Amino acid sequence: MINVTDKQGEKAASPGAAGSRLAIICGSGLLMASPFIGWINRPLLGWLKGNAIRFSEHLPSSVSYGMICLVLGGISLAALNRRWRWIGFIAGIIGIMISLHFYFDYALINSKKLLAIQELNRQEYNIIGFTEKNLPPNLGVEPFFDESGSADTVAGRLSAMLHFATLGWYAAIIGSTVLVGFFAGSAAASSRRRNMLLILFVSSFLLYSIIFLAPVLSAEYHRNKGSYYLAAALYGNAVDEYEQARRLDRNITSIRSFHISIGTAYFFMKRTDMADWHIYQASLFFQEDIYPMAVFHLNNALRIDPSLAERVGSSYLAAAHINEGLLEYRKGNTAAAIEAWNKALERDPSQIQAYYYLSRAYYDVASYDKSIMTGLTFFTSIQNKQYRANVSANIADAYYKMKTFSKAREFYLKSQMLDKDENLRAVLSLVGK
Repeated sequence: MINVTDKQGEKAASPGAAGSRLAIICGSGLLMASPFIGWINRPLLGWLKGNAIRFSEHLPSSVSYGMICLVLGGISLAALNRRWRWIGFIAGIIGIMISLHFYFDYALINSKKLLAIQELNRQEYNIIGFTEKNLPPNLGVEPFFDESGSADTVAGRLSAMLHFATLGWYAAIIGSTVLVGFFAGSAAASSRRRNMLLILFVSSFLLYSIIFLAPVLSAEYHRNKGSYYLAAALYGNAVDEYEQARRLDRNITSIRSFHISIGTAYFFMKRTDMADWHIYQASLFFQEDIYPMAVFHLNNALRIDPSLAERVGSSYLAAAHINEGLLEYRKGNTAAAIEAWNKALERDPSQIQAYYYLSRAYYDVASYDKSIMTGLTFFTSIQNKQYRANVSANIADAYYKMKTFSKAREFYLKSQMLDKDENLRAVLSLVGK
């Protein structure tokens, strides 16, 4: 009688045991797969995998977010043994904290990383406009611009980070959550141990928030207060609040709009000796498409405060040269456009878009060698297939003009292979029409 009951209990328990094993395997599998999938999307450059993202500058480069998740996933498999279920829970907690740290590191702690990605997004927007207006038509599906929103505020940066985060990051955080959730709801875990570990998890998250997030949120408060004083024409008070925000959050100095705000206060205080006064003036000339004057004021800002170059000055100055070049190119002043785009690269080599424009502009002025050189630089720098297809056709056009027909054919074929969707530019060039 007892044996029959035991067998029935084992049969009844087996579906639950199978479900437990499945949950552990799924959580562990997601964690171990995450290093080999992109964690964040970099427009033009492609996804950056978890095993290529360094966890800390103070640790060896081999210690990446992906490597940590891989180890945690392997360790959590010990939870397949009922006696070691708590190990899966601990691995899940650490996995969640690692995933959240990645998210907050890019969004708030070291925002320059996120701002660099947003800059690539702006470059992609410019490239799409240039392609539509200045390159031979392609009837296939052209790349589209994916607006990420502003990163000027804390909420904006958090939202933008979710926009750029990709499957690898989601795999890590979902896998970790599955492990934590499984243990929290497991009948095998004693109530006392489960409660202690849950308290540990909540306490760790709160401590993390206080250490890393409180200064950022406090800086946001002072920045908003500064904007209030600015609107109320209390310019001295506004500057004081902005400076307090700057002291609390070093990342805020990498945000262009912050310098424009404090520069606005300096404008009304007639503090022409301040670098941010010149940045504010440059922003006004940006709005009017008067880029030489924007460049003039940005150079003055860098002369007054050379440290601005690393934070915001060089990228803003490069943007002025890029926009000046696009304006001159639309006017038909190709030589002036080439000069402006080369100045942009001198100021900020990360302006990949300049190579794309130069590959066409040099072709227009019959500098075919330079057209090929800049086109190849762009081609090897990015991952987006459609932009690579376009610049491959640019390179092929230059080779054709140089009567190097074998190379021209090679790059027309590359363009066709990269973009097979009605790529008439490559197809018609290959058939000689």
